[in-house]
Amino acid sequence: MDLVHVERLEPARRSSLDRWRPGDAWLAGGTWLFSEPQPRVRRLLDLAAFGWAPLSVTADGLELAATCTLAELAGFAPPPHWPAGRLLRQACEA
Repeated sequence: MDLVHVERLEPARRSSLDRWRPGDAWLAGGTWLFSEPQPRVRRLLDLAAFGWAPLSVTADGLELAATCTLAELAGFAPPPHWPAGRLLRQACEA
């Protein structure tokens, strides 16, 4: 889906977090923005500029950044003791 009404694409910065205005939208790795028309969106703030790790294994499980893409998630090799881990790739390809 083309976002024909978007006028600006900017890297998100901490300083831009408090300058949110009507027509702004976050752009991230798994964004739904391109799935349907977005006639009110005028400026995209790209979260990739924050440099977050896409995936992190923690004691609580798997942490995904908003910027994690489906390709990164599908390529993740889960620990062998995670029985449902093999379903990640299947879910991404569904």
